[in-house]
Amino acid sequence: MSKITMSIVKMELESWLKLKKSIDATPDAKITNFGKYMNEKYNFLNETLSNEANYSIALLLIVRNHVQEIK
Repeated sequence: MSKITMSIVKMELESWLKLKKSIDATPDAKITNFGKYMNEKYNFLNETLSNEANYSIALLLIVRNHVQEIK
């Protein structure tokens, strides 16, 4: 599985939330869920993440499974 840093996750979440806020204000607009977006962009190969509709749970899955440990 691919790994990324926590700073990238934070940047991606902030960007996605801004986009979501804009799209939520537009009638009939839809946004890809955060888990699916991250799974596809970073090639995590994680079906559970891709299917998670709640961005908070998706964030937890990403941190647990895909964030690099800093040593």
